Amino acid sequence: MDPATVQTLTTGCSLAVYNLTKEIKVRGTIAKIEMSGTRARIRTQVLIQSTRGIVNVQLGYGPAVDPGYLGISTGQPVQVTGMMEKVGSSTVLLGRVLTTPDRISLLRNECGIPIRRPLRKDSGKPTEKALMPRKFRPLGSPRIPNLDTA
Repeated sequence: MDPATVQTLTTGCSLAVYNLTKEIKVRGTIAKIEMSGTRARIRTQVLIQSTRGIVNVQLGYGPAVDPGYLGISTGQPVQVTGMMEKVGSSTVLLGRVLTTPDRISLLRNECGIPIRRPLRKDSGKPTEKALMPRKFRPLGSPRIPNLDTA
């Protein structure tokens, strides 16, 4: 394939400083959860005790990174995938993916842009009986028997 036609995952991220090739994984235990700011600008960061020492992880801003929504608490084992970045006089890990024993949370997209809103509870999660919610039909698609029944 011609290299000129190959697109990277970060196509369209020209203004972002996040670089997927610089990502690292940090495993450890949450030592402290800190929240600051007001309303939708609430910032969440965690201090993780790892084999490298304490790592300051910037989770992002807004309700999508609320500790209750993410299901995190102090003393919990976690793994964070992200990129180290100098912020002021300190270095922090810009967390992109947070993994706990029972869930995986996307904190930033591949451009490093924080996810601002949590998914709605009725966002079309698969049901036990079907892979798609009832009455789901892409626009312009023909009617499918047994899918459109109420």
